[in-house]
Amino acid sequence: MQGLVKEIQREPKFSIVVSDSTRMSDLVETIARSPYTSIFVVDRGKKFKGLVLHADVIDWAKFQLGDLDKLRVLHSLGKQTVKDQIRRYSERAFVKPEDDLIKALGWMLSSGLIVAPVVKGKKLVGEVTLAGILIALTLRNPPLGP
Repeated sequence: MQGLVKEIQREPKFSIVVSDSTRMSDLVETIARSPYTSIFVVDRGKKFKGLVLHADVIDWAKFQLGDLDKLRVLHSLGKQTVKDQIRRYSERAFVKPEDDLIKALGWMLSSGLIVAPVVKGKKLVGEVTLAGILIALTLRNPPLGP
């Protein structure tokens, strides 16, 4: 076996974790101050609800700003929540602590994610990075030869 996700997972620090009731205007403000591109959405009980990508936020903003009626845009910004922007079916977009690193790597590569949520039961318990998996696999299987 090449190792398990739980051996390299950590508390989310390369992703933003927000409640599904967070207003989109607050998420936009958080993103503006953050270098991270992964947004994990949880409910009040920390149950993983899905992913929102920066591209989703940009698409949402473009739609909101389509008609530049400032009053309408400001009104919409205050009402919509992150729950409305969760990617469809992304509640299944996670790895488990017991997953093999090779399986997690394959899933992340096919999904185009560089940071993945780690979920145990239904709760978000951490994150794992593509780089972290690659480093762990390289350390377990150093290249042969000089």
